[in-house]
Amino acid sequence: PQGVEQGVMDALFESAAGWTLVEFKTDHVRDAAHLERLRAEYAPQVARYLAAAEQLLGARPRAVVCFLNVDGAVRVEERWG
Repeated sequence: PQGVEQGVMDALFESAAGWTLVEFKTDHVRDAAHLERLRAEYAPQVARYLAAAEQLLGARPRAVVCFLNVDGAVRVEERWG
């Protein structure tokens, strides 16, 4: 059907703090400029997942993006949605 989107949320869980949506990204992030480009690239995907989760749960989850290779380190960012 037209307008139907599909995707797979990496993790969606509930804790005492509420619901959390986690997206894992495996890109090799070379520098700050590259990280900014990836943030912009992934923002629409995270927004779609947040909207879908909110519709299903009746509550908006906190969004976390976990970049697994930022110059060889893991970086967790919560400034989404």
